[in-house]
Amino acid sequence: MACPGLRIFRNNYLALCDRPGFWQFDKYYVLCCLCRGVACGNFVGIWIEEKMAIGTLVIRIITRNDGLQLIEMMRSQSFGVTCIDAEGATGKVKIIYSIIKRRDLPKIIGIIKKFNPRAVLLHRGSQICK
Repeated sequence: MACPGLRIFRNNYLALCDRPGFWQFDKYYVLCCLCRGVACGNFVGIWIEEKMAIGTLVIRIITRNDGLQLIEMMRSQSFGVTCIDAEGATGKVKIIYSIIKRRDLPKIIGIIKKFNPRAVLLHRGSQICK
């Protein structure tokens, strides 16, 4: 959430240096209000996007144990799962891949915490190509 706050400085730069038309501001506070308004718009847009939770995520779960209970529970909840045996820095691990809807992420986190609270969960937004 710090990103919209940092954009205030970026917007100041763009307004002062990048666009000659913005030099017409005779009062500095008008420029500051403009930059804060853009940053606030970014913040509200990010917040709305998080609440709408539209889209898909690719999740990776890395676990040291076999993870069979976790895999079975995810499959019973209608999540597609792909498992890969791998070698980590400290020994054998299992990597579990799944593509889920963003709104299902809290449900997946609950399942993981129930069966393996020490597992590592990585997720990334996905654009599915057809």
